[in-house]
Amino acid sequence: MKSQGTVRIGKNTLALFVMQVGTRGLTLWLMAQLSRSVGVEGLGRYILAMTAQGVALAVAEWGLNVYAIRELAHQPTAEDAATFMGALLGLKLALSLAMVGVLNLLIAPVFFPDRAALIALASWSLAPEALSNGIFALIRAKQRMEISSAVTLGVRTVATLGGVLLLARGYDERAALVAYNAGSFLGLLALVWLLRVWKLLPRFDTLRQTG
Repeated sequence: MKSQGTVRIGKNTLALFVMQVGTRGLTLWLMAQLSRSVGVEGLGRYILAMTAQGVALAVAEWGLNVYAIRELAHQPTAEDAATFMGALLGLKLALSLAMVGVLNLLIAPVFFPDRAALIALASWSLAPEALSNGIFALIRAKQRMEISSAVTLGVRTVATLGGVLLLARGYDERAALVAYNAGSFLGLLALVWLLRVWKLLPRFDTLRQTG
């Protein structure tokens, strides 16, 4: 038992380490390409849009991910886990869409009116990222960090490669945001496929019964 626990901890730690190093390296590559293609001003615009998106996402999460990991680790059956996932993802979708509205109708027009279009473009990834983070909670509750790390690294690879290629072809920072959005949507699709393989697709019937 101790050896199995040690192997599991080592595997998860290695997966997280590779993901952290990989994503940071890809981020540096994209930042370098942005600097070369659109200059410091374009890089600043991209960082502002992604910072606004990141803050909105953090607010939309409401600490649900930590709570979800704890709860999903103790669900007695797959049906219970699927029901919990239905409630969790429904709430996450509602919160993320609410933050899209706040970001685009209040924050951007008031504080960054000249960057509102870029922030709106960045906000497209709010909902898929919030939903993906909910599914990541299930994966981490199962202690399968190699899966969550692989998906995270894959999403960042798609976003970075797409952004670098588009920037190299003469597009501006908006193209990098489009590539980021594409990576987020593809990552969510991969996670939904995983839930189907695990037979843990979210159940929303209880939401209708209690609504």
